[in-house]
Amino acid sequence: MGVILISMLLLVGCQDTAEPAATQGAVAPKSTGISTTAVTPTTKSVTQSTQSMPVYGPDEYPDGMNPLTGLLVDNPALLERCPMVVKVSNYPRSGRPHAGLSQADLVFDYYIGEGMNRFAAVFYGQDATRVGPVRSGRLVDAQLATMYQGLLAFKGAWYKVNEVLYSTLKKRAISGSPSTCPGICDTGEETVISMFADTVELSQYSIEKSICENKRPDLTGMAFSDDLPQDGQPAPALSVIFSYYNRAEWHYDEATSTYLRWIESISGEGGQEIITMIPLLDANTGIQLAFDNVVILFVQHEMYAATYFDMQLQKNTSGARAVLLRDGKAFDGVWKSVGDDRPLHFFTNMGDPLTFKPGNTWLVIVGSKSTLTIPLDDIWELTNYL
Repeated sequence: MGVILISMLLLVGCQDTAEPAATQGAVAPKSTGISTTAVTPTTKSVTQSTQSMPVYGPDEYPDGMNPLTGLLVDNPALLERCPMVVKVSNYPRSGRPHAGLSQADLVFDYYIGEGMNRFAAVFYGQDATRVGPVRSGRLVDAQLATMYQGLLAFKGAWYKVNEVLYSTLKKRAISGSPSTCPGICDTGEETVISMFADTVELSQYSIEKSICENKRPDLTGMAFSDDLPQDGQPAPALSVIFSYYNRAEWHYDEATSTYLRWIESISGEGGQEIITMIPLLDANTGIQLAFDNVVILFVQHEMYAATYFDMQLQKNTSGARAVLLRDGKAFDGVWKSVGDDRPLHFFTNMGDPLTFKPGNTWLVIVGSKSTLTIPLDDIWELTNYL
């Protein structure tokens, strides 16, 4: 990975309990890039006659298949429970490498203000006994937990956000405390990076406390096939820039047919710092994060202050731009909401279901004015701009 020499900038830490500042810190776009105009999809079905390999979903799946991954699960009983949306910190950097992200079905990656991002990992078809560090909730988490009919595991929130989380999710909003252990536990250090979730215990906790019903939720909406969608462009790598000091990269690995995740590491002092991109590992396994699909969602944001804003996920019923990266190629499409309590749906620009590769998916949420360009060697560059 390349090394970038830069002048010293100050990245202000996120204070979860403080009143948010009045300005936001996303970097300005370099160009308008590819148009982000939405295409309104129809609800056509993809049939096997148009593709040589079977298509699973978006409405029906074989018995034992996880509708969030298109894969058969080892234990079908896991599908008779509610998903768990676990908030995972990306800052401070001392909390890295994160634990458990490689075992999530879906990971939502989004900007939280002051140059930082955070993850919401969805666990349904498999479990992780250590997920974290668990951090505070944001407004969008109420939408995600509702759309995926799950519980939200987090560690507190600013009081205005707290009100929304509890009023929307009620008992399905679970903030980590001594009473939530062993589902959500602090290591005893009581810092911002010392709380972790165990999805096996968390799922059991939700049943014992009657937080979730022990029945299968309707999570239909995604389509899966080993065949590629049409009209793809080469996409061997994607660079994601949330702010000058906050960078991520995805590089397609032909040996595993997955995208491998890299993250920034900063060193140096005396007025100069060096940004180096290093493999992002799962602390549970020591193995670099590998995802079958990486999706970019262009989303309208509602700004209230620098670290206090919401995203129009449930309100997007007409469709907005999505870009799917799979198998080393990128496919332009559309994402939309079909109901407040239904998962996101994805379509091609012709209105057919957009087929994901069976496996796990990382979803990058960026502002609707963000830019996506291909400046060199098919390396796609995404710059978040609200």
